[in-house]
Amino acid sequence: MFQQKNDDLKKEEEKIDAIKRNLLLGKKDILEEEKEASQFSPLTYPAKVYEEIVAEEEYEELIQQDSIVIDPIQSDDDDEEEYRDTLLEIAQTKILKLENEIFRLKSNAREDDKYIIELEQDIRKLQNSLKKYQSPEREIEYLQNQVENVRHQYYNLSAEYRRKEDTEKEKHEAYDSMKEKFLSHLLKFTKQNKELSDKLEEKEKENQKLRQIITKFQASQLTPASSSESPSTSQESFSDTVTSTTTTDDESMDLSISCTTKINGAVVNTSQSVAQKVVNF
Repeated sequence: MFQQKNDDLKKEEEKIDAIKRNLLLGKKDILEEEKEASQFSPLTYPAKVYEEIVAEEEYEELIQQDSIVIDPIQSDDDDEEEYRDTLLEIAQTKILKLENEIFRLKSNAREDDKYIIELEQDIRKLQNSLKKYQSPEREIEYLQNQVENVRHQYYNLSAEYRRKEDTEKEKHEAYDSMKEKFLSHLLKFTKQNKELSDKLEEKEKENQKLRQIITKFQASQLTPASSSESPSTSQESFSDTVTSTTTTDDESMDLSISCTTKINGAVVNTSQSVAQKVVNF
């Protein structure tokens, strides 16, 4: 939207400059044509218009090539007044000439309607330009104000864009910092979880060994052959079992308190019942 407004302003300035140059260039020719109005012919007018257009195009090309800047408006009030009067006189003369041309063409009943339509369009354009050039100084001031407003809008938009860019940059930096911290904590927790899993597996293996020992001991107490054994044999078997259980308990000292208490309590209670049976026997 900003670029479009800027382009429109440039186009308007170019149109105004072109009209100024065209009016200044055609001033002498128009005055001469007014003196020789009797020699004017509708048949030769298109050729004259074409020559003027070609001359204007060549002049514009020369200006573009040599970078010539023509500013006919002077700072002096008298010069500005004279320049404005000249523009009004030229525009009114052209309008009158075109109106006469249309009247003559219609009176001669020419069939070139397209040419007549073009002339009417030229009259409307000149009338619009006449309204503008009635106060060229105010028109130029208006355009300068428009350019200044657009420049301020551009500066404001640029500043706002820079602020948004800085804010987005800060957000990205904060997000990256949080992401790094989260990843470091995640790696730390993953490592701790793995260590705990390994310890849990070791404890589970130790508990399995204790369960197997207790199962074997209970099975040996339930077999009939155990009643025919001598007290010494039962005591030796019990001592071996207790020794192995004690050794296993020593190896699994790093088990959790609840598991160790329950398992050791079962072993002690079983050992006490076996010892009581051996004494009674």
